[in-house]
Amino acid sequence: MAVASPLESCKVYTPSILARAMVSAIYEGGRQRWLEPSVGRGVFVWVLREKGVSKQRIVAVDLDTDATENDKRATVIRGVDFLEWSNNTRRRFDCVVGNPPFVSIRSLPSPFKEAAARVHLDGGRPIGLTANTWYAFLIRSVTLLKHSGNLAFVLPSACEYADYCQPGRNAIAQMFERTDLIRSRRPLFDGVQEGTAVLVCRNKGGGHGLFRRHEVDNLDGVIERLTSLDRRTARNCPNGESDGCLYREKLGSFIRIGVGGVTGDARFFVLTESQRREFGLPVRCLRPVVSRSRHVYRASMTLSDWHRLLAEDERVWLFDPPPSSLEHPAVVSYLRLKEGNGGCRRTAFKVRHRVPWYRTPMPRRPDGFVSGMTGLGVWICLNEMPRLNATNTLYVVHFLENLSRAEKCAWALSCLTTPAARCIRRATRVYADGLQKIEPGQLARIKVPRPPHLRNSVSLYRQALQELLDGNELGCRAIANDAVLNSRWDG
Repeated sequence: MAVASPLESCKVYTPSILARAMVSAIYEGGRQRWLEPSVGRGVFVWVLREKGVSKQRIVAVDLDTDATENDKRATVIRGVDFLEWSNNTRRRFDCVVGNPPFVSIRSLPSPFKEAAARVHLDGGRPIGLTANTWYAFLIRSVTLLKHSGNLAFVLPSACEYADYCQPGRNAIAQMFERTDLIRSRRPLFDGVQEGTAVLVCRNKGGGHGLFRRHEVDNLDGVIERLTSLDRRTARNCPNGESDGCLYREKLGSFIRIGVGGVTGDARFFVLTESQRREFGLPVRCLRPVVSRSRHVYRASMTLSDWHRLLAEDERVWLFDPPPSSLEHPAVVSYLRLKEGNGGCRRTAFKVRHRVPWYRTPMPRRPDGFVSGMTGLGVWICLNEMPRLNATNTLYVVHFLENLSRAEKCAWALSCLTTPAARCIRRATRVYADGLQKIEPGQLARIKVPRPPHLRNSVSLYRQALQELLDGNELGCRAIANDAVLNSRWDG
């Protein structure tokens, strides 16, 4: 699998144990005809021959011209762009298995860029330059499958949330009798930062459109699921949205989610109280902010909460001098600091294009804050402090309607329900060190149950969130589900 460019030698190869499990998941006997669209060293070819599939029944394609030992075990076509080849060949296959390139189409050299951008689903528009090469490989591979054919692919976790592949997510699951997506929280390859998934599609054109999503910890978990797919039920829910909740709203339909203020040089602009005192900066030239995920580990942020962060010497001051404070000696000295002595990095993109450079554009006072990077999930920390804002390490929330405190808490509680948590989990990107991140645009598309009128929503939200922060996810979901859905979920 090429990770940078099809013309570079830097590649990541599929472990043989994973290749063997993927092949076994769609293998139905030695008479099947197989395609491997990015053969590399040929681990899938080797596994197929191990299972007794004849050389004549295996076709493998790769842009790399360097032959390997496994080339003699299949009909290998090297020095050929699979996307162009797939567009011209008349061959059709019973099974496609592989680990396609994970590289943005825009970064490909010509003519590979143009060939990838032209790929399209039947009757749809070309996927374009903003998509990724793996998506083009997947679409073309599905096209080359015979009726009742099967497919098994290694994919990046972006396959679950990237905008460019949404048409494929909606269509491909409906093309097969059953589709299984096994998401690993940890990468399956050394040196790859992003989480990984294995897609298994069986019986093309067989109807039903059954879908099952599996979430596992690591490679061992992926192998276990691949070997036990038939023992696990699936449902007719390719988008994960039919979960018994009838009245659901996209988050973006009632809140606007954006990023906090982009300073361009947080080291200079975002200060602790001890730094403020050290430089003698007056309070009037700063504004209160939250700047870390740990600052919003609560149901709401009040003045006393912020003062506690201030006393703990957290970075909760934003240097933002108004015109009236520009003649203060401490402000003048701070603005004149050289970069090597703690001054601002004036060459930073956001700074050098800003007039005046020392004023960070900030969103209007947020109704709440959200951290996009957390292993616990997503919740709204409601803003109950005047003038408090956030830097761009956090997301800011604005309710589109003028809601009461209780109504805001009811919506925040709805975000903690099982249906919402499931959607959030699917849209979350997982990195090699366990870091989990979700972008504002993805959050805006998450669907949550519309909450009923709740008199005690404030206390319920606090209770539910505290359970989550204490590590009791089931307790959190139980409180939120009982309040919003009036039914218990198994979590």
